[in-house]
Amino acid sequence: MIGALVIGLIGSALLNVKLYALARCYYASLSRVQLDPDGTRWSLRLPGPEIFPQGIDLLIIGDSRAQDWVMKTRASVVNAGISGQTTTQILARYRAQGLAYGPRVILIQAGINDLKAIPLLPGKEREIIDLCKVQLKAMVQLARQQGAQVILTTIIPPGEVPLERRLVWSGEINTALREVNSFLLTLRAEGVDVIDPAKCITDPHGRIAAGFRKNFLHLNEAGYAALNRDISALLATHGISLIPD
Repeated sequence: MIGALVIGLIGSALLNVKLYALARCYYASLSRVQLDPDGTRWSLRLPGPEIFPQGIDLLIIGDSRAQDWVMKTRASVVNAGISGQTTTQILARYRAQGLAYGPRVILIQAGINDLKAIPLLPGKEREIIDLCKVQLKAMVQLARQQGAQVILTTIIPPGEVPLERRLVWSGEINTALREVNSFLLTLRAEGVDVIDPAKCITDPHGRIAAGFRKNFLHLNEAGYAALNRDISALLATHGISLIPD
């Protein structure tokens, strides 16, 4: 009896430590957004547009899923993904920074940070979903006005949600994700390819497969390798050849 109680107390303490770490992480993220709303001031890892006066071949823009997306190629590539950003922030940053790069091709992966807020903001579900659609469509329109070819990805679904996140997660997020992804498929047009990266990295339940995920929201190297294999032929049509791993 005493042994079980001790184990329970230790488990509770460890869970509290993990929850505190998560809370601190989210508080720090909130503080960064308040200080630097679109992320342009603190994203020092992004090269200045003056480095590419003739334009670049590929601009990858979006959230952490975009930030972690590495492609081996001899083409000129700028990765402008920033972890934690919503489509509102990404669109603002694209207007402020992305247009200056003059990319031939732009790849967009964004939206999960909008939709994961739904359980935390009761009554705002419709507004969040509609705004996500509007912002992603605006990115596509801006890119096309600039003359860039667009590769728009549907939003990658999450993996199995861990216990500590279930209190702030709900099935409404996956429902919203399916709605937004269905909308994104309607944006296919001349100069706009819409691809579904989920089909090569998800399990039969539609979640990121265990072998392809770093955690329930993010892909590991194997996951990105699978995405690169899936997208390589499309990139080749735009003159961007990937170097096999």
